[in-house]
Amino acid sequence: MNLTPNEQQILDYLENPARGYVSPTKIAEALGKWESGGRYGASSWASPICLQLVRKGLVERNKRGCYKAKEEN
Repeated sequence: MNLTPNEQQILDYLENPARGYVSPTKIAEALGKWESGGRYGASSWASPICLQLVRKGLVERNKRGCYKAKEEN
């Protein structure tokens, strides 16, 4: 499956099972994609990418809007 560089970066970050579910804000901050005082919040960068990963079946989302990589079976 072809992933964009941003999708791959997020997936690599979420594949650490010790993280559990992670908010889009935390993802963007951890990947250095958001700076304080920026025009848009960190969640604005990560949320649409995470949702695309959910549609691709690689990531799951909980009721609180946090994400984690799907476990391999």
